[in-house]
Amino acid sequence: MTEDKLFDVPNKKGFLLLLAAFWLLAFVWPLPHTIALRNILLAIVVIFCFPRGRWREVVHKTRKAVAWPMRFYLAFTGWIVFVAAFVSPFPAWSFSEINSQWLTAFLALYLGVVFALAEDNGATAKLALQLFLSALVLHVLVLDGQGLWLSIRNGGVPEMARLTGLLAGPGKGDYITNFVLDACIAELSLRIEGKRFFVWPKWLLLSLISVGLVAVYFEAKRNDLINLVTLLAFCLFILGRNRLGPITAGKLMGIVGAVSAVASLIVLDIMFDSRWDTLFATIPIALAIHSHTAWLDPAHLPLPRLPNGTAVNGSNYLRIAWIRAGVGFVIHHPLGIGYGRSAFGHAMRLQYGAIARYLKSSNDTLVDTAVGTGVVGIFLWLAWLGSLALHGWRRVWSREDNFWARFILLLVLDAGLRSLVDSNLRNYTLSQFAFLIGLAAPLAVPQRVALATAEMVARSSNEQGGLEKSGEMGR
Repeated sequence: MTEDKLFDVPNKKGFLLLLAAFWLLAFVWPLPHTIALRNILLAIVVIFCFPRGRWREVVHKTRKAVAWPMRFYLAFTGWIVFVAAFVSPFPAWSFSEINSQWLTAFLALYLGVVFALAEDNGATAKLALQLFLSALVLHVLVLDGQGLWLSIRNGGVPEMARLTGLLAGPGKGDYITNFVLDACIAELSLRIEGKRFFVWPKWLLLSLISVGLVAVYFEAKRNDLINLVTLLAFCLFILGRNRLGPITAGKLMGIVGAVSAVASLIVLDIMFDSRWDTLFATIPIALAIHSHTAWLDPAHLPLPRLPNGTAVNGSNYLRIAWIRAGVGFVIHHPLGIGYGRSAFGHAMRLQYGAIARYLKSSNDTLVDTAVGTGVVGIFLWLAWLGSLALHGWRRVWSREDNFWARFILLLVLDAGLRSLVDSNLRNYTLSQFAFLIGLAAPLAVPQRVALATAEMVARSSNEQGGLEKSGEMGR
């Protein structure tokens, strides 16, 4: 560890206290009613991780590692401030959202970058990730325990339980479960190739994947299927490109077991979730937003009916109708209405009046972002995510044994694809995602680039040290 080089802590005891504060932050991040506590902990950890007199090195190393993602990130930040100041009809609201959402996520991103750039060949970043994952795994285990307790008490495994564990409501736990699975599958892909990043024994890695998959079942979220299919496809890609020689009984059992586990979760979700039964019949009704207006006030207006006379499923109908309405608004307001979680609701009230007074989010990150930031904003947002995914994919495609590249690829694919149908990148989830991006992106670089950057930074530090000594002699 290099606590004396990077972190503003006086000794090893202070460094351990810093790590304890970070672990507590990771644990309380997703807990409900802890906004003040998590902000205090984030501020404490960020302040003590402030790099003393090394801003030139931090900026230089970050720019060399992730030039294009950093440009798109800064451009998006500048654009949302511009829209809030000069375009939005609700500037006070938009600036408040930037402060509470984007600024907090920036601090989390910064924290990840500082951990990643510690001068210890990534040891601090690895430790930080393991502390972060351990806090999330504890939440996953609580959720699994809740599901197992219900199974024992009711004499059978619950169907569509939508359990929450310690979190605020259904659908909150699957975000942290996906973070854990992304990291575990990134490690598993290295083990498939005979390499490793973590020193975990095989049984621990497989156990973490298992508890994650069990949690996916108990969470009962359709959107989790996106991540499961992505992770399975990535593993099959790694297996296929390596041509691991003769298929032994062990390899065959592993492949069949992985495919069967994911396929079983998909089949069970389709069997038990009645929303799949009427999805396709609902699509044309939901797209006709001017003929069927229940989407403007679903709490008070009756839902439209299917051809067979039954009411449409609210989840299916509202998501599709809100996407359709959001796209229509962006076409007529290409500059956006202001960055914020409830951009969609503000836009609909501006267009339809008081009938849309109860609308907030569209439950779709891309729609909310497009409505709030316009065509330019959604382009920069997608360019940022795409450049991060490409940043990881290049290392994966060139067969480098870089865990961080695999992790950031899975992380961005998971969050990016899910944002098509879910409002996943907001509140604490946005901060967690930003932290992991900041942690992984600077380290997901080719070894030759990392060495060249280290040499340039060392040379810059030596030159700066020489100038300081010359100045002292002159005085």
